[in-house]
Amino acid sequence: MIAGFSLDNLTLWALQAVLVASVGALLPLVLRIRHPRSLLAYYHAVLLLCFALPVIQPWQDSLAVVAPSSLQLPSQAAAVSWGTVISWILLLGCLAKLCCWEPAR
Repeated sequence: MIAGFSLDNLTLWALQAVLVASVGALLPLVLRIRHPRSLLAYYHAVLLLCFALPVIQPWQDSLAVVAPSSLQLPSQAAAVSWGTVISWILLLGCLAKLCCWEPAR
């Protein structure tokens, strides 16, 4: 229950952060801001906003849907949840990124 709660909120936060970062990246191009210090301060504010999203909008409890016993899957078929699959994909992506990392020259 806790893993599903965290994964649902993590997914929603990631989608919100991608949306805020995408709009934040396009805004200086539209407004033609080119001053390096102004851009740095602006991007710091966008990053701060992305990390402040969970504080601005508190986490929500997941809705639990209870199906009748005739519609429930056998326990062997439900052994691997979507949360586990997504967690493994994220972990493997981080590991692949770390393996491909090259130090600055």
